[in-house]
Amino acid sequence: MTSASATPSDGTWFVLIEQDDEVAYADGHDIFRWQLAAEHEARDEAHAREWAKDLLQTHLPTRRHAPADRPHTRRIYQSSENVWLVVIQESWRTQHFRLSVARLVGRSKVAAPPEPAQPEKRRRRLFG
Repeated sequence: MTSASATPSDGTWFVLIEQDDEVAYADGHDIFRWQLAAEHEARDEAHAREWAKDLLQTHLPTRRHAPADRPHTRRIYQSSENVWLVVIQESWRTQHFRLSVARLVGRSKVAAPPEPAQPEKRRRRLFG
């Protein structure tokens, strides 16, 4: 997902795109879950903001079935300085994605939990 080949360091700026991807179909309903769809590493904060402004106007959700040139309306909501929600309305469906400019502030490696101990088997006495 990261556009750069090297491992990013703390303090690196990114443009993140989250979208609601269909993960299942049950009882006649589609089931969606928000997922990180793209993680673009930027040179610095200014570059990330410029990239975000372009993506707000051009990005289309990956599960979109219509061609990019099909007519649609795009509403862009800014919920904070670095977070936007984009609603794309076509004649037959509505899709949306969230775009954020964010700085990597830390990372950690989580070790796998230890295997649970097996209960000790007790022997039953056969006689008395």
